[in-house]
Amino acid sequence: MKIFRILMILVMLFSLAACKKTNNTANKVEQKIEKKEPVAAVEKTENKDVVVHIESEEQYNQMLKENQFVVADFYADWCSPCKKLAPHVVSLANEFDGKVVFLKINVDNVRSIAAKLRIDSIPRVFFFKDGKDVEIVKGYMDLDEFRNKVNAMMK
Repeated sequence: MKIFRILMILVMLFSLAACKKTNNTANKVEQKIEKKEPVAAVEKTENKDVVVHIESEEQYNQMLKENQFVVADFYADWCSPCKKLAPHVVSLANEFDGKVVFLKINVDNVRSIAAKLRIDSIPRVFFFKDGKDVEIVKGYMDLDEFRNKVNAMMK
């Protein structure tokens, strides 16, 4: 009986020691995650000036009137294909800087534009020349296909 009590005490001590070690590991993981967050924020702010984020229908209409070539990317934050397309939008906005204006319109924030254009799926990319849409692409495009569509719009 005495041996059984000693074994039970040892098992409890090992259990407590094991629990304490997992907390240290969890803290280390949390610290690593905290250190990486500011990098993502910097990447977002770097791209902010290249692509115009539309906040209202008036702003959208003004951009179409003032610019000869406009590419409008309709997206949502929760949409996986939209997230996959986003770096292509930024890349082409840099490549065609000064020639083509790239817009990003969040359909959850500016619903009036999405309703007028009858956007029922995203991503949806509109290519505008002189305020009129010359092509509409539903779904994801790879970078080369996207570039070809921008070049075709500019002809």
